[in-house]
Amino acid sequence: MKKILIISFSDLKNDPRVYKQMLFLKDRYKITAVGFTNPEIYNVHFIETRLRKTNMIIDIFRGLMLIFGFFKKHYWFLINKRLSNYLAEYDFDLIIANDIEALVLASDLKKQKTQILWDAHECIIKHHQQSLKWKLFNKRYVWWMFNNYINYTNLCTTESDRIAVEYERYCDKKFITVNNLPFYSQDLNPTLVNPEKLKIIHHGGVNRSRKMEIMIEMMKYLDNRFELFFMIKAQPTNKYFLHLKKLASKHKNIYFVAPVSMTEISKEINKYDIGLFILPPTSFHYANALANKFFEFIQGRLALAIGPSPQMEKIVSKYDLGIVAKDFTPQAMAEELNKLTLEKIMHYKQQSHKFAYELSAEKNREKLQKIVRDMIGA
Repeated sequence: MKKILIISFSDLKNDPRVYKQMLFLKDRYKITAVGFTNPEIYNVHFIETRLRKTNMIIDIFRGLMLIFGFFKKHYWFLINKRLSNYLAEYDFDLIIANDIEALVLASDLKKQKTQILWDAHECIIKHHQQSLKWKLFNKRYVWWMFNNYINYTNLCTTESDRIAVEYERYCDKKFITVNNLPFYSQDLNPTLVNPEKLKIIHHGGVNRSRKMEIMIEMMKYLDNRFELFFMIKAQPTNKYFLHLKKLASKHKNIYFVAPVSMTEISKEINKYDIGLFILPPTSFHYANALANKFFEFIQGRLALAIGPSPQMEKIVSKYDLGIVAKDFTPQAMAEELNKLTLEKIMHYKQQSHKFAYELSAEKNREKLQKIVRDMIGA
């Protein structure tokens, strides 16, 4: 069997995009995966790695290396060159590098016959452009990685058409779009709607830059049919999470429910009616986001309610999946939600059901297998 190395400096068991790469390729190729945690997938050989532990002194040292442009020294200080030396003893036909940091390691391991597929995921060169800290310490470092290692790649993928176009502006490479699609939930159907209790759900991580308080403020403008549920993954002591809970405590119709594992999300949210996602375009990444939760709403057979984010709006409009607010304000979303009738919500839920398979990871399975087959054969 041909040999593939998958590199991701992440929790492999809970990184949905990388997890699917391993799952979709393991029966056709011999897979070795490098990451922080064991994905526990049969036929996948796991090699654990860790970034260097930090403390205040190490952070200062790293900051100075970045400010003065010692980028290569910084990289191998953080990643540890021994990992590259160890992996160099293996021969791989293909290396799939997830995110920009993995691309540097993959390039270091490239041999004459080795192909490199870079899965860029998001637009890392513009990901944190609104952050002063990122501009000061990381911007030149990220561009150094991109400019110096993009030419080692044989093929590149990313999560949306708009991000692909943006990357192609800066290099002479073709980027293929592979959306972040969840697994098809074949045993789910749209649940009936209680017209007196329309249940809205938002799930995912907690992040201050996403301005999640907009969804809480929105409830002031909704009629009393609506309830809002947050299924948020966060540390109980997270300051922003506590801030959201304090804001929500002023409303009798906002609830926080326990998060579930990645594979259980679609099943868990199936009992709700509307999947809500308002993401103000405060950065290039947010302006062009096409997040996991968006597609998980579809697998959960929900009606969708989103802000006018172009990549998401395009899919909502194409498949008639829900409503799109005129802008990202709480008032604009409330205006659209208040217009919803029982019949319209059920229609949108049925549309999600109708197109759940087409917008599922099963479609990505075929696409990824073809990409790899074209690169290194069967």
